[in-house]
Amino acid sequence: MVSQTQTNVANAGKSSPRIAMIGCGAIAERYHLPGLAKVPGVIPNVVLVDRSAERTQAMASLFGITREASDVAEVLSDIDGAIVAVPPALHYPICMQLLTRGIPVLCEKPLAESPAEAREMVEAAKQHQVALAVNHTRRLLPAYAEIKRLLDSQAIGDIVEIRWEEGCEFSWPAATAFQFRSGAKGLLLDTGIHSLDLICWWLGQKPELLSCQTDSYGGPEALAEVELQAGECQVHVKLSWLSRLANRYSIVGERGTISGELDYYDRLTMTTPHGPRKERHLRAVEKSYNDFGCRILANFIDGIAGRAAPLIPAESVLPALEVMDECYEAATRLEMPWVEIEEGVCDATT
Repeated sequence: MVSQTQTNVANAGKSSPRIAMIGCGAIAERYHLPGLAKVPGVIPNVVLVDRSAERTQAMASLFGITREASDVAEVLSDIDGAIVAVPPALHYPICMQLLTRGIPVLCEKPLAESPAEAREMVEAAKQHQVALAVNHTRRLLPAYAEIKRLLDSQAIGDIVEIRWEEGCEFSWPAATAFQFRSGAKGLLLDTGIHSLDLICWWLGQKPELLSCQTDSYGGPEALAEVELQAGECQVHVKLSWLSRLANRYSIVGERGTISGELDYYDRLTMTTPHGPRKERHLRAVEKSYNDFGCRILANFIDGIAGRAAPLIPAESVLPALEVMDECYEAATRLEMPWVEIEEGVCDATT
């Protein structure tokens, strides 16, 4: 039996657009390039773009790619689309270079570091009539897509509470340490944007920020707790880069609860006041996170050929970016008595 993902990939391979892979770090190596390699005829037309010749040469050798460049300007007149997978601070300037030349873009998350930049990118895409898609793969995971369907259909009534808890030790093998540069944004920009995007998408609106607390002393945050409100719905988000948390979510409605574990993208649990607790296993032809990435890449290639609209259009992620920006603006410091004690000891002995 042929899966939908395989069908999408085969359809995408009917044409072979010239695609620039801009940024040759870990996300390109682990996600984008393996996905492109599954689409027939695409890899021969890929050009790798990165300031590091060492990285482009390594990726060229690994995936059998023959074209390399060190700057986006070198390829603007010779590509049909681009995947932008550079550090977030570079998303805006590079995407604007591409969009204003009429080149469709698939941008890594977060779309930009600020809502203002993101809105300008969206407007540029509209003005030049090209697609701007964002790689928020989690929206495609069966459990999260099913939650969206259930909430839209009022399956558990009006939502009164959402709890999201996600944490593990930071271990992403980034090619550069951009997450930890001086003045960088940290956990909220990286992991948090996934959580905030799902919550905004599920609710169908941008919730109001009530509070945000982080462990930042001026550098990137590694812990965050966010409180939001959307009408009568209270939202609680807890995130960590330092240790593993419960990694669970729950959505409480007037007529039931939906809950699940973040490690299992193909199942969720529904509880209703007058019925048994039911664990639902959702069918998924995709067997790994990267398989969902193949669906996004195939959709992007179809979009270049004018056969499809973006699965996750840039405009749809603006609410999450706005909430994230408000979090940074309003953030106060978490209570960390162990740090305060240490500071007191240092002050007493100075």
